[in-house]
Amino acid sequence: PQGIQRRDNVRLPVSLGLTVWEIVDDDEDEPPPTIGSVYDLSGGGMQARIPRRLHIGDRFWVRFELPERGVVETEAVVRRHIAGDVYGLEFVDIAPADRERIIRTIFSIMRQQLARRSGRGA
Repeated sequence: PQGIQRRDNVRLPVSLGLTVWEIVDDDEDEPPPTIGSVYDLSGGGMQARIPRRLHIGDRFWVRFELPERGVVETEAVVRRHIAGDVYGLEFVDIAPADRERIIRTIFSIMRQQLARRSGRGA
C-alpha cells in the first residue's frame, strides 16, 4: 500500500528559473550568484537543481519569478539532498504576501491543467 503524504502545502511540478546567492555579513564581499532551476514548488519550499555543493542546514537567498505574478525573493534553508545537484529547500520567514502569490500560482496552474484534461476527454 502507498503511504499518505502529509504536507502543509500543495506541491506542483514546475519549470522556473532560479537565482541563489549566499547570505554574507555586511563587511564581506558578496560572491557571484548561482543560476539553477525550480522543479517542484509549494508555499513552504521547493525542489531545485542548484549546480554547486550544498549541505543540509545551509541558508541562502533565492529569487524566482512566478508566471504572471512577479518575483519572489526570500531566504531558504537546505532540508534534503535528493540526488546530484537536486535539493529540497524550505522557505525561511517568507513574507505572507509572497507565500500567497505562490499558492495562487499553484492553484491557477492546477485549474489550467484540469481544464485541458477535461477538454481532451470531451
